[in-house]
Amino acid sequence: RPEEGRSLVVHRCGLTVAAARATQKVADLTREELRDGQPALEQKVRHCAPQVIAFLGNAAYAAMTDDRRLAWGRQRDLFAGAVAWILPNPSGRNRMFRTEDLVRAYRELRDYVEPSDAAAEETDSQASGVSAPADLGARTCSGYHHTRR
Repeated sequence: RPEEGRSLVVHRCGLTVAAARATQKVADLTREELRDGQPALEQKVRHCAPQVIAFLGNAAYAAMTDDRRLAWGRQRDLFAGAVAWILPNPSGRNRMFRTEDLVRAYRELRDYVEPSDAAAEETDSQASGVSAPADLGARTCSGYHHTRR
């Protein structure tokens, strides 16, 4: 919910968008709209100076970099000074990824951002029986840019 957005700061996360208008699915946006949003997004990222910016799905990053052959995960080039990471969108509309694949992708980002915490949490999670998706929701900053430098 929008009113809960500020609670992300507790987890050193922020939330933003790549396009000026909201849509139900990324296919409703043109590549031009995504590219037009790039200067504002880059300015926001430079201002906040996150360590990592994670894109949910590859459409926005592909349009902004003019590269359609992107791999999931960490990208070779920085985006406005931040490590760029592409994650599968966890939306229920995304049926391309199994839950295990989503967990693996988000865990890789978590391990990159907080490597020592990630190993300890993995052990704690296995010992406590807490499922990985519950752990990941608060730690991986999915779809958010991580604001720790």
